[in-house]
Amino acid sequence: MSRKQMTAIRSYNIKDLQKKIRESRSELAKLRAVGAKGTLKKDSGRLRPLRRNIARMETRIGEILYDEQIKKITEEVNEDRRQ
Repeated sequence: MSRKQMTAIRSYNIKDLQKKIRESRSELAKLRAVGAKGTLKKDSGRLRPLRRNIARMETRIGEILYDEQIKKITEEVNEDRRQ
């Protein structure tokens, strides 16, 4: 997987992001296992971008959840003000 831009990541919903994270973590585990054997040569440059892509996707999930919480709190506050 190549480096994912945040614009591409922002187009995914939470379920898609979670699926992509699982796939990326599985790929990362395979690469680490190959590296532990000492046979990781050409793919050694894929570890860092893969870790960073996972971090980007997890960050986006956090942003989505934070936005949902803020929206919920704002609605509650606005509802209290109306009463």
